[in-house]
Amino acid sequence: MGLLTVKGKGGWMPISDISDCNVRVFEDGAPHLDIPAKDATGWIKVHTRQSSVWHLVWKIAGLAIRENEITSGYKQGVSPDDT
Repeated sequence: MGLLTVKGKGGWMPISDISDCNVRVFEDGAPHLDIPAKDATGWIKVHTRQSSVWHLVWKIAGLAIRENEITSGYKQGVSPDDT
C-alpha cells in the first residue's frame, strides 16, 4: 500500500489519522463518443487514514460525478431519452 500525501502550507506531507483532502481529478475526452474532457476540484472531508484506498477512490468519484452534474446539468446514469 502506498503512502497518501496531501499538500499543505509546507509542501507535501503524510495525512493524519483524520484528514480533509483537497483533490483534483481529470477525465480525458472521447470525441468519437461525444464525451468532453472534464476536471473537478473539491474537498474530501473527514477521511480516516485506516479506511481502504477504495473508499477514498469512491469518495473522489462521487465528488467528480456531483461536480459534472452541477456544471453540465447532465445526471449520471440517466439517458437523455429518460429526461
